Amino acid sequence: MLWWAFSLGCQLEGTPVVDARGGGVAYWPAHSRTAVEGAIEAAFSSLEIDLTPTADGQWVGQGGATWQDCIDTRTNLPAEPAAVVEWDQDATQLLRCGGTPQPEWPNALVVAEAPLTLQGLIQLVRESDLSEQRIHLHLRSADLPSVAQLFDVWAPAELPNALHVSADELVTLEAVETEARRRNLEVHSTLRLFDEMDNSAPAVGPLVNTKLWEQLQMQEADGLALPAFAWSRQRLRRAQEEGIAAMALDADDPSTWSIGLDSVLTAFPGDLVP
Repeated sequence: MLWWAFSLGCQLEGTPVVDARGGGVAYWPAHSRTAVEGAIEAAFSSLEIDLTPTADGQWVGQGGATWQDCIDTRTNLPAEPAAVVEWDQDATQLLRCGGTPQPEWPNALVVAEAPLTLQGLIQLVRESDLSEQRIHLHLRSADLPSVAQLFDVWAPAELPNALHVSADELVTLEAVETEARRRNLEVHSTLRLFDEMDNSAPAVGPLVNTKLWEQLQMQEADGLALPAFAWSRQRLRRAQEEGIAAMALDADDPSTWSIGLDSVLTAFPGDLVP
């Protein structure tokens, strides 16, 4: 049974915004049309989708784990991730992703479908009429021309939803901020540090506590996303002092949520009660 505790009308005062990772990967195929439809129907407060640029500069939902669970319908064989990154958007629509059960998410619906396009995402959001639902686009590594093409599609839609963009690299966020300013769009941006964050990594503390804050300010990023375990009281206090919104990644256990977090990214957005 799902407890829609964080649906739009039921956000508890003082709790962080609950962001549906991949639309809710514990329930549906990640970053898929089915996941977006489910997240909209459940009225989650925030919907996160990973987007990756195609060879022709368009954007599609990241199928599976870097395309590893996608089938090429032309051969009925698993897609080669190294080849897919060289495909244009039309070619990616020949893939069928999400049709393989994921051991990590045993209760998730298994549905094989073509990767979600940015245009398809916009259509679903527009038709939902959920103007208060935040849309969170996590962009895979991209240059300024690719980001410009993303906004070429997004901006004309004039959706009323708040737009949140995150990336793993500051250079991608710089491109986002450049395009947002050029188009006079309000976009909230967040740098994610995930792969670098590890309990055994001694450089984590100095990185997060010193130069990184200056870099965030220089790139005009609004937020910083770290694994839930990495948000110490000291880091949260520093984020508040710097005016940086704090997001916790893989925050599937409310008991690990630190007081002061602005948002949490979770695979179980419909089940969590802090």
